[in-house]
Amino acid sequence: MNINTIDYQAYVDEMIDKLQSLVQIPSVLDPTTITEKTPYGQSIADALALVSQWAVEDCFQIRNYQGHAIKIESEYKNQSNQRIDLIAHLDVVGKGSNWTYPAFEGLIEENTMYGRGTVDMKRAVIVLYFVLRVIQDYQIPLKHRLCLILGTDEETNMEDLPYYLEEEGAPDFAVTPDGSFPLGIGEKGATTWLMQGELDDASVIQQMIGGEGANSVPSQCKVIVPIIDYAIIQRYRDEKNWNIEMAPLNEGLQITVKGKSTHASTPELGENAIVRALTLVSDIYNDPFAQNMAAFFSDYYGKGLNIESESSEMGPLTSNLGTILIHDGQVQLELDCRFPQTITSDEITTQLQEKLGKNFQISRLFDTPAILYDVNAPAVQMIQEKFKEKYPSHSQTPELKGGVTYSKVVPNCVAFGMAFENEPMLAHQADESVDLSNLADLLAFYTETLVTVANLPLL
Repeated sequence: MNINTIDYQAYVDEMIDKLQSLVQIPSVLDPTTITEKTPYGQSIADALALVSQWAVEDCFQIRNYQGHAIKIESEYKNQSNQRIDLIAHLDVVGKGSNWTYPAFEGLIEENTMYGRGTVDMKRAVIVLYFVLRVIQDYQIPLKHRLCLILGTDEETNMEDLPYYLEEEGAPDFAVTPDGSFPLGIGEKGATTWLMQGELDDASVIQQMIGGEGANSVPSQCKVIVPIIDYAIIQRYRDEKNWNIEMAPLNEGLQITVKGKSTHASTPELGENAIVRALTLVSDIYNDPFAQNMAAFFSDYYGKGLNIESESSEMGPLTSNLGTILIHDGQVQLELDCRFPQTITSDEITTQLQEKLGKNFQISRLFDTPAILYDVNAPAVQMIQEKFKEKYPSHSQTPELKGGVTYSKVVPNCVAFGMAFENEPMLAHQADESVDLSNLADLLAFYTETLVTVANLPLL
């Protein structure tokens, strides 16, 4: 058949309905509802179940990997046994604060859908799902297998896809549209550190909690400190032009500091509420612990920790103090770093220990090195050709990405799309949203590109 005769627009209304229903599920990691059947909590399991239901209704083959991931594919008899995986995730980061739209309603206004996960990455889930639908509906022949893999733990520790890979093995080629165009040919290293220690006896901090997760710049931090004249903090707030609220709590004063959330890979685009709260306590209360922590973590290039590093290929290291919890004199911090190949997570760990001291125990919750892909592989070359053909006015130069995608854990996987270079970076931010007007174009582009790749003589 002629692939150019496909009516992609005919799928758009259903795509929007399915995207909205998926966004309405708050698929955030929930430790309180984890069971053997729901390894990341009930809401994430609900999202997995919804897409599984669609697949059954559309007569796809589906396989569930113990609640960690699912595989969806058509009942084809392909000429080869080579497998191309289209990889996306159903889990999202926490809501955060400062939303002006409901975070989990999928509200549509002026052809834009608002909601947590619209960008990262439920729109991509829907587009990839409908790529399979188009191929099945139009009975487009494929030489190689084309499988949609949906994971459930990408935003936390990526413990999900190893269950899939253990049973199915590595794909011959894979694409994850979990970022932006053009092609991503590599990623910075990415590590999350958990740092646990004791609060200095001299600190005035009674309690402190902030952040939505290590991989997001924290949008809010609350700290309880001794009562002080409100006018002092009000003057400080006006001088800094920060969003600060105060309220009496028990025998202390609760101060809520607001920031601006963004993805941890681009901390320069956000405003770290934890760092602001530490700076406030340091400045107003002359608190030694807060002073040290603010000095260590305020510079998002790692200057305060002496871990600055940069390469011409990958750019500079970035760091983000994503969470803090202080309670009963115990301190817990989570730090996210994205770093070039010029430094290792071992070197950063050593420097963290030196800065924080022997009273802190430091462990790595997530740890992946920097990676580079083979840009000369036939499938990679074909993807670049198709992008140039469809979008000639956009940048064609492959990029090294700061974000972390499934490329870190899935062999032979490249990051490709789905946001364009002129679009604002909304992943992990308040009022995350996607433009619905280009769904048909995205569906057409990914369908035509992936059909071409799936019919290459060799991957």
